[in-house]
Amino acid sequence: MKKITLLFLLGAFNLVDLAAQDDKAFHKGTITVDPTVGFAIYKTKIHSERDEDYWTGTSIATRRVVEDTTDAALSTIYGLSGEYGVTDWLGIGLRFAYSNYFEEKQTDTVLFPTGVQYFSYKSKVRAVDLGINVNFHLVKGKRFDMPICLTVGYSNFKLSENNPDTDPSSYDNSGAVAKDNGLNYGIHLMPKIYFGKEQHVGLAFHVGYMGYNYPSFNFSNNFDSNLNENDNWEFKLKGNGFNMGIGLSVKF
Repeated sequence: MKKITLLFLLGAFNLVDLAAQDDKAFHKGTITVDPTVGFAIYKTKIHSERDEDYWTGTSIATRRVVEDTTDAALSTIYGLSGEYGVTDWLGIGLRFAYSNYFEEKQTDTVLFPTGVQYFSYKSKVRAVDLGINVNFHLVKGKRFDMPICLTVGYSNFKLSENNPDTDPSSYDNSGAVAKDNGLNYGIHLMPKIYFGKEQHVGLAFHVGYMGYNYPSFNFSNNFDSNLNENDNWEFKLKGNGFNMGIGLSVKF
């Protein structure tokens, strides 16, 4: 009789616990889709190596030129992520993001027979991310959910010079392009607040850290598909920094 009573109490406790979890904003089997928009600011590190010919005084020799520089970058990020509740506290999903980097306007001066003309243009810099999210839902309520998200994945970076083709014979005005495939990784805090009786739609926020590593850029233009070969050029870019954004969270 005692065993039956104990089993009954354990079963009742499990049912109450399951009902309590189902009443939370996130639980096992939950599917969410979150479209967001935000911005990010990064500290960047550039490492460049290339061969350079120089005059020794008696002959031409080659030396390796190594340069390391730091800078900053600012971008707008358009994101879309989806998640499935593996357990009541763990979710696995996918992340897609498109980053548009801010670039300053540049001006080219071209001398024509009729006089000097000025052409303004702006480079286009973008990155496309695709990765996996692992979300830990440790703080949640009926309408509130605040997972910690770890993300890692693939990133494609491309810079298009977009300078005007004012002189097709000029090597400098030839539409230079720089591109590379690399890695993105980060950690975010993602609070969500759901509304309505069914709680299917809510506001989603995120704030966190993202890092990028592009190990081997390829440079090209209209005349040459691989400018790196000309002087054995190696170019690497790393960036990391703060990002935040806002959007919607749709729950199924």
